[in-house]
Amino acid sequence: EEVGDGQYEGKFVIGFRNVEEFQIVRDKDYEQVIYPSVPNASKSGVPVMGPDWKGKGKNWRIQGRMHQEVVVRLEVVSGQASVTVTCPSLGERRWDSWEDWSVQSMQTFYADCFFGRPTPMVPDTRTPGIHTCQLMLDVDGYSAFRILVDEDRQLAMYPDHAGAMQGPNPDGKDQAWHIHGSRNATYEVTLDMTGSDRSKMVSWRQVGEQAALTA
Repeated sequence: EEVGDGQYEGKFVIGFRNVEEFQIVRDKDYEQVIYPSVPNASKSGVPVMGPDWKGKGKNWRIQGRMHQEVVVRLEVVSGQASVTVTCPSLGERRWDSWEDWSVQSMQTFYADCFFGRPTPMVPDTRTPGIHTCQLMLDVDGYSAFRILVDEDRQLAMYPDHAGAMQGPNPDGKDQAWHIHGSRNATYEVTLDMTGSDRSKMVSWRQVGEQAALTA
């Protein structure tokens, strides 16, 4: 039910299994579902997605004692949704929209080239939401990478077939950004989540001696 301007609240009771899962459906239309970016979301730190039809299997998961009441609050501001859950077993937990989540400082980002340890990305101290790192191409002048949140491969960001960034979620294990260049060349990779065009959120440029020679 609506409890204020852009604020909605619902309640449910935890059953005998001591766990409940839920999504939020807008206007009873399952083409307009609000959901977390990952399955079984119980901890904060992942964005709210939707409303759309892409949330199959991605639910909030709340554990607690039987008969505990859970209060779910949805807040929509300028078209962006946040979800807050309150119950005795969890206290209060909040999930923010992609736009708010992407510029928070609480999470870290890593470029994952599928072998070895992921490379940490350095946040821009002047512009929240921008992160950079350097990657070296292999002897064939090639590198493929995804971007991980908090070095967690279950929270991967990757391009879809049109080049738009997806995630963070455990999907897209075979999808990555690809860099082709000179043997052992160094490239600076930039993650820029300050814009709205997801096809432009990841970019790269060659740095170092070889870039100077070819400039």
